[in-house]
Amino acid sequence: MKSSIILCLIFLAVLLANCRKNDNPRIPALLEVPIPLLILDKNSDSQISGLEPEAFHAIFSIDIYFKNGEHPKQMDLVVVKNGDATNAKTVLPDITTWPVIFEITGQQLVDLFNEPIRLGDFFEFSTDVITLDGNKISAFPMGGAVPFSPAVYNLPGSSPILRFAAPCPFDIEDYKGIFVIQRDDWGEYLRDEIINITVKDDTHLSFKYKADNAAPIIMKIDTSTNAVTVDMQKYGSYSGEDFFIESIPGENSLVEPCTGLISVNLHHTTSAGTFDGIIIMQKK
Repeated sequence: MKSSIILCLIFLAVLLANCRKNDNPRIPALLEVPIPLLILDKNSDSQISGLEPEAFHAIFSIDIYFKNGEHPKQMDLVVVKNGDATNAKTVLPDITTWPVIFEITGQQLVDLFNEPIRLGDFFEFSTDVITLDGNKISAFPMGGAVPFSPAVYNLPGSSPILRFAAPCPFDIEDYKGIFVIQRDDWGEYLRDEIINITVKDDTHLSFKYKADNAAPIIMKIDTSTNAVTVDMQKYGSYSGEDFFIESIPGENSLVEPCTGLISVNLHHTTSAGTFDGIIIMQKK
């Protein structure tokens, strides 16, 4: 039950708040890492045309989110295609002053990866960060690790990654029926567990968590961008406590018509506090 998890989290928070590092010398020092901030120019393309991918043209700035925090020694702008961290390309190395402006075209992406851009392809830009003491924090870690926690995306104006996709056409009928859970940070579903997706109309889907008195969580699909939005709503209760939910905008809240995937970065709210978590579902 989520109420038990929340009680554990509250207990842990209180416990940590009353501990000092000097009380246990084995507690490691925390590493402060600057958060990159990539802002797309308002006149730039936000997605890649499936008909003319080479005509894509984007301009964006590269900065750091916390201007008054510790600055990095260096940042390197990197890009990956279709989430393949083993083939990351450095496109602007040795950034030591910020903000800086960067431009990229579809033809440059074709040349960079030495293959055409097809429907369903996507490119993600972020920065490797070299800290003042020489530690390197990779934008796209190997092994499928998550580069940034959901809390980073929830910071006002945060944008550590820019994602450009050549989306397949969205068809609501492709999202009806049985899906398989790939990830659920909320912990309600286990990986490979089955979940049912219901079609409400041409632009709305729904699913339920296993809460008491569960209500359908309504997902609105922007068919021009494939973005997913969940407006604030009550979705059920745990041990008599009402829980509410809404989506966090960004690249973790989208549908991928080419692969039949749904990903939503969700913000859970109850009287005990707020908790963020991503759920990813794949069409069976």
